[in-house]
Amino acid sequence: MTGKVVYLTATLPIFLLIAFAIRGATLPGAGEGLRFFFTPNWQKVLEPQVWVNAASQVFNSVGIAFGSLIAFSSYNKFRGPVLRDTLIVTLVDAGVSLLCGVAVFAVLGNLAHEQGKNVEDVVADGPGLVFVVFPHALSQMPYPQVWSVIFFGLVICLGIDSQFATVEVIITSVKDGWKNLTST
Repeated sequence: MTGKVVYLTATLPIFLLIAFAIRGATLPGAGEGLRFFFTPNWQKVLEPQVWVNAASQVFNSVGIAFGSLIAFSSYNKFRGPVLRDTLIVTLVDAGVSLLCGVAVFAVLGNLAHEQGKNVEDVVADGPGLVFVVFPHALSQMPYPQVWSVIFFGLVICLGIDSQFATVEVIITSVKDGWKNLTST
């Protein structure tokens, strides 16, 4: 059953991100935010903390450290197309991360434009960024109350998806361990 639910709960947030990115790109100042997003700051690239943050983002985004990829891959055929599946997961994850970056930085550009500041002065890092950028993006959409309900419903869906993966790791581990215990 969870496999069918995930089709809905995993794809709907992508459509919402597309709507945010399109709307964000049409707002005044969005170009400055996107320029800030896509233009590298070469001094920052040399800082080790930037690389630590990037690595932790990849581990959290793909879910490498949580065991869910291993648990899900255990359902594949032993001689299955591992390289193809790995490339698909990695490229889809990178694409969604870029789409999210476009949506966020377009709105940050608009926030900077409205406040008369540079984008770098508006940028905050960490999880709090979601609670600054997305409410502003929602307020810029037509019928913001409807979009707000949809957005927070989808945040709940993403949380449920994360829990499906975690529960799947536990269930797969127990099932495989139980099978080994009963066969000896």
